[in-house]
Formats: sequence, C-alpha cells, structure tokens
Amino acid sequence: MEYVASILAIGVGIVLVVGVAILFLRLVDRFTLGPSLTPEQHAENDRRFQQRLFQPQWPELERHFGSPMPASLRDLYSNRDLLARSSFYVVPPGSTSEDKHHFIARFEPADMQALNDVWFPIGDNRFPFASDDCGNYFYVELNPGSKDMPVFFVDHDGGDVSRVAESFADFLKWKSYPQEGHP
Repeated sequence: MEYVASILAIGVGIVLVVGVAILFLRLVDRFTLGPSLTPEQHAENDRRFQQRLFQPQWPELERHFGSPMPASLRDLYSNRDLLARSSFYVVPPGSTSEDKHHFIARFEPADMQALNDVWFPIGDNRFPFASDDCGNYFYVELNPGSKDMPVFFVDHDGGDVSRVAESFADFLKWKSYPQEGHP
C-alpha cells in the first residue's frame, strides 16, 4: 500500500509542478504580451497591414534614405498581385536542390513603421522588403548610383547575413511555387 501511495504522491507532485510552471508562464505572457487578441482584433490587424502594404510611403522613405527609391522597388509595390502573395518559395536559376530555395512568408510594407519594427539594424541603406515565418528578413541595400541592388537574407539566430541574389530585379523574376506545391 505504501508503494501505491508513493507513486500517487510522485504523480500528484509532478502534476502540481507542471501546473504551476504553466500558470507562471501564462502570467508572464499576460503581463509582457498583454491579453490574447480576439478574432476581430486579428482581422483588424490584418486589414491595417494590407492597407500599409498596398500604400507605400515613398516620400517618408526617401527622406529617411536621403535619395529616391529605386524603380525596381516601386515596381514591386505597384504589383498588387505579387505583393498579395504569401507562403511561397523562390528558386534561384539553376538550383537543383530544394534546400537552396528561399521561403517568403510575406512582403513587408514600404513605410517607416516596417523599418522600425525589424530587429536588425537598418542603418542608412537597408530596406527589408520580405520576411519568412521565423522572423528573418530579405533586404536590399540602397546605395546611391547602384543599379543592381543585391538581395540579402539576415537570420535572426545569430544575425548571419547571406547574399541571395546579385540583383533585386532578377530576384523578382525567379521561378516560384506555393509552400504546398513542388518545384
């Protein structure tokens, strides 16, 4: 009988410790993140994001970067069908391996809020135009006089930067396929 009571006591102890830990984490989330959003609040956030995405703020970005925004960026943000795409892969030319494909969860709005929301240092010339679903960004460097803006990818896990494409315009022409699809 003592054996059963010991096993029962250990089980109850584990349940209590796990329960207290979960309760503690939920309270921390509540105080740091605030209350969970309602479906209506999620819908409103999505509506605002779409509005920002389809209404680039070129004058404020040009003031920030100190030069006109390149035509290839303006072309991207004028293509509503492309901007509305989400959860897809782009395929570098000649790529035979799926692990070389680049996942894009969404395009980012062209405004100062987008620049302020990224976790990596923007500096004077980095413009994040897309992100994946893990908090990583695709960006271009806006260097005056440069016609071929290379595309870079910055990984939030360590801040590693890799060059994805030699030209933004070429990057936008790469083949793509939806996340559920196959190349």
